[in-house]
Amino acid sequence: MFNKLNILSISCLVLFCAGCVVPVEVEVDNDPIELKVLGELQADSNPSILVSSVAPIEGGQSLLKIDESFDVKVSYGVDDIITMDYEKISDHIGRFTTSSMKLAQGEHYKIDVSSPFDEIEDVTAGSTVPGEIRYIGKDMVSFEKILPNLNGTDRKRFRYVLDFTLDPTSDERYVHIVPMRREVEKDGISEIFEYTNVYRPQLIRKFYLEQDACFILESKYGFLVDRNKLVDNKIRVMFETLEDPSEYFTPVEWQHKYMHLFTYAVTEDYYKYHISASSSLPVGPHNNAESVVFHSNIENGKGFLGSLNLRIDSVRIQN
Repeated sequence: MFNKLNILSISCLVLFCAGCVVPVEVEVDNDPIELKVLGELQADSNPSILVSSVAPIEGGQSLLKIDESFDVKVSYGVDDIITMDYEKISDHIGRFTTSSMKLAQGEHYKIDVSSPFDEIEDVTAGSTVPGEIRYIGKDMVSFEKILPNLNGTDRKRFRYVLDFTLDPTSDERYVHIVPMRREVEKDGISEIFEYTNVYRPQLIRKFYLEQDACFILESKYGFLVDRNKLVDNKIRVMFETLEDPSEYFTPVEWQHKYMHLFTYAVTEDYYKYHISASSSLPVGPHNNAESVVFHSNIENGKGFLGSLNLRIDSVRIQN
């Protein structure tokens, strides 16, 4: 009898408590959404940046819509301020640019981004466009190497050894170098190959760098150079490709082959950001994603604003 009364008492208590709704306030820490800005300001080009947002929760996805209601301005000097035009990339990413300005070497530019929402902080960043990087000596040698494929057939691979010396009179410390090839198009009637004005990166299978001053990029083509780590401004780089050079050099110029070098003088923020971006990828020799923190120079936000100055050079390839 005692056990039955206990069970009945417990059941009544449960039913009584279930019928009582007691409001409980739970405090949730809602971090504000941050804006993310990515921009590379290139000399003699129009300024252009990407604007998106960063989710307040790590690993989450921010659904903030980016549209023409965002106010993005680029300024230089004291009174020169230009409002940039919006271009939709997706619902959550917008490109802002202006055709009324050409970026000048040596000029400092400031980007300001304001959102229509009071709870989102305005962000700002600045960058100075660097000067040119020049070479005082270049030499390239190519040779073929025949290696077996997995199926037992032989496949030619082409190796290039590039030796060059950077101009020591330049004040720019950081350099981004991209070996490029120039597209050729075949005239169906005369069967004469002619150069077009289209360049594309040399399809490089493997890089070999001899100096610690150079960093092979995984997130972009080419490699970065810190000139302060060079000896006498000299660099040697070897790379391997599966492309047959005869496929993209004109018959007339076959005896005088050239490779094109896109050489960018870049800012320190550009250098640091792309090293951190390449180091975060799960491939390549710099895989250390768990400890990588992306470099950012955006005030009140995330991302980076860097500047660069392009010079195109050619180097004759010796067999």
